[in-house]
Amino acid sequence: MEVVTVAILGQRSPPLSYLTDSARSGDLVLVPIRDRIAYGVVLGLSSKTYGLKRIKRIVLRRFLNEDLLKTLNWLSKYYLAPIGDVIRTAVPKVILPEQIPEVASVR
Repeated sequence: MEVVTVAILGQRSPPLSYLTDSARSGDLVLVPIRDRIAYGVVLGLSSKTYGLKRIKRIVLRRFLNEDLLKTLNWLSKYYLAPIGDVIRTAVPKVILPEQIPEVASVR
């Protein structure tokens, strides 16, 4: 079990940490946030280990490559914009549906 940092797409908060068995940097995932499920992109490994939820599902492996992740992270810092907003802006709307389908938990 590993802990990863996930940027929630379209959310104006810092990245959140989640538990996973197999998600890697750049993967598009579905994660629980309060009472809903949201799209997120795995940014990398994290050191936080307390009170974490599991990633619900890996939607797409290598959704963003390392170079693009570095560029988007740089843009986020340069423009002082939340990384989730920067990634959401960079991804065409046709790729991510507005309605998130019901998902089963990743085991």
